[in-house]
Amino acid sequence: MQIRQTCSRLFQRLGKTISTDTRPSAVEIAANSADVCIGKFCYELPEMSNAGEAGRDESEDLRDCDTFQLLSHFLDYLELTCPDWEYSANCINVADYLDQLCVNIQTSSKSKNFIDSVDFLLAATYLQRLSEYGVPFSHQSLRSLILVALMEACKFHEERSPRNSFWSAVGGFSLADVNLLERQFLAAIRFRLAVSPDDLTALLRDLTDFASLGPEERGGSAMARRFHLPPPRPLPASFSR
Repeated sequence: MQIRQTCSRLFQRLGKTISTDTRPSAVEIAANSADVCIGKFCYELPEMSNAGEAGRDESEDLRDCDTFQLLSHFLDYLELTCPDWEYSANCINVADYLDQLCVNIQTSSKSKNFIDSVDFLLAATYLQRLSEYGVPFSHQSLRSLILVALMEACKFHEERSPRNSFWSAVGGFSLADVNLLERQFLAAIRFRLAVSPDDLTALLRDLTDFASLGPEERGGSAMARRFHLPPPRPLPASFSR
């Protein structure tokens, strides 16, 4: 009941914008999705000035919403399942990247409350569709993938979304890389941006269940099955997160 009420509030703004999706037959993808390798770009996550803080209500921190926290928990696990994952004290993990990305979005003077809790669910759905089409996740690509997934969620769902140059600035990637990544990302998910409310409700339920499980149980969770995830790699004794 609580999940249904939460989703009802989340979907009030959607109206008929999000409808049951069918694969667009007019779109032809030349490359096999299993051979697509996207998102491996260099980045340098900036710390934005707080020029926009004065006009922002601190009670509306993006990181306080349930969907952000649920997505962050899952991304933390997803990263550990990547075949090229290696612990490095000098490398920001993907959950911390998402956290800093939201801080940068909110502290930018160009930010005008264009993102809400539904966008995190849409971004997670787009990542799942990458998995459905056989696009592998890697430790190197996850940061750019979550950036472009959130960017496309905002463009599809919100009435106003900033330009790619904004996402380049807050995400720490060059504009050329963001533009290229967007084209590759959309091709890889077959331009399937529409998501039904029922699908988002089911995703929210699975994310909630995932967050309630212990580390040993998450490998058998519905979220792990959604993404066809292998068991996470053993962690070094010195690792803590």
